[in-house]
Amino acid sequence: DKQPPQVLKTMTRFGACVTLLAGGRQSGFINHSDVQAHIISEKQARGLACDNTVPVKAEVSGEICNNTKVMDLNKTTSLLSAEFNNMSLRRIKRPDKKGPEHQLVVTEEKFCILFTSKFSLGSGELVYSVRTVSLPVVVVVHVNQSPSAEATILWDNAFAEPGRIPFEVPSAVPWSHMAHALSLRFQCANGRGLGEQHLSLLCSKIFPGQVEDPNLLFQWSKLHKEPLPGRSFTFWEWFYGTCDLIKRHLQSQWQDGLIAGFVSRQQAEEMLLSEPLHENFILRFSDSEVGGLTTAYSMLNPNSGVREVYHLQPWTAKDFGIRALADRVHDLLELKNLYPNIPKSDVFSQYYTPSQPSGPPTGADANYVSTRIIVVAENGPARANGMEAAQPSHSPMAGSPPTPAPSDAFFGTPQGVASPATSGGMVMMPVSENPAGQVILTDMLDMTAPVMNDPAILQDLLDLYTPDAPLHMS
Repeated sequence: DKQPPQVLKTMTRFGACVTLLAGGRQSGFINHSDVQAHIISEKQARGLACDNTVPVKAEVSGEICNNTKVMDLNKTTSLLSAEFNNMSLRRIKRPDKKGPEHQLVVTEEKFCILFTSKFSLGSGELVYSVRTVSLPVVVVVHVNQSPSAEATILWDNAFAEPGRIPFEVPSAVPWSHMAHALSLRFQCANGRGLGEQHLSLLCSKIFPGQVEDPNLLFQWSKLHKEPLPGRSFTFWEWFYGTCDLIKRHLQSQWQDGLIAGFVSRQQAEEMLLSEPLHENFILRFSDSEVGGLTTAYSMLNPNSGVREVYHLQPWTAKDFGIRALADRVHDLLELKNLYPNIPKSDVFSQYYTPSQPSGPPTGADANYVSTRIIVVAENGPARANGMEAAQPSHSPMAGSPPTPAPSDAFFGTPQGVASPATSGGMVMMPVSENPAGQVILTDMLDMTAPVMNDPAILQDLLDLYTPDAPLHMS
């Protein structure tokens, strides 16, 4: 009825439920019995599948706590079932490193939960032994092993043949099958699958330089063994990191279609430069940063007068833990319209963090100056007054061919309290209110951030965050 989790962490509670199908009218004549749960290896599961006479108490591969449950009668279905709610895997015994299986790493080793029971009919004249096994599980001892274990489970669930010998899977599948599995994985985790454009980009990353063909063979080694060309991480590490970022921080924006997602740097630039407006931006997944979201935006370069495309350094889960995506989009003056030509406030305002009403500090807080965090692009073209503008990715209107695209870490390391992966500098702005209700920007600004040296930019920030109050700069 209910499968155990397929990525099983030791010393962590988990549940499962099994049902005896011999029910209905016979349920009243069945003597209730205990159901026991044991964990067995792939080799042991294969032995049970080939020889059903193997003793129930054969060698097991670990110790499960709270592994016994009495079958109860479900009055709705008239079936006997046993529901385990508090099992935990105390220890695991890994297979011997001999034979072909010795090449497997621990996150590729498959186990399963074996459920066994006996029941009798009437006065006990007829006794039956029954057993069943769960779907394959991968046992981990630390959460950092979970992504690799998820790859093993994805491949098994997607490509296992009915009636197979436990737990055999093909070593390669057509790309069309893999693309379908990846889209389903994204949809199950985040509520929205992948479109044809997304899958085309994924295909180009796995098969660089090859014409997209649904019959291209995708090997297991390409998923989670071999690093992507020119990268230090595998395709699965990159894909899983992106999927996990969406699940933890960006699920609503992804479901609403505000994040373009799997779009290449070159595609983003072509899309932005094809629009007549100068102030469009696109949110896409970073090619170089695992679990990173980067922003491409177009605007006039104040030095050349040419419309160009700029790329913000990727944001990661750590950055979104400090300030949410919508608030970052709101902060950045460079970001005007979400591609294609949609004012950002029309689509992101529902996700803005509500501002807290502030009054004169009272009590112990009266001795402190309150602060807020904002995000600024430190050396973008909108901040070019008094500083060198960032080099654009290309200048198509200048009559020269596009230059090679640099890495996603386009801007320099941010200043202030931000993590190194933040695209714009995050500035802690101290703001206090005097008795007259005037907002005073104190001299406690982080002057190490170059943008804060420009009075015009300071005024822009003040107008943005305190539009209705008289302003004084000190």
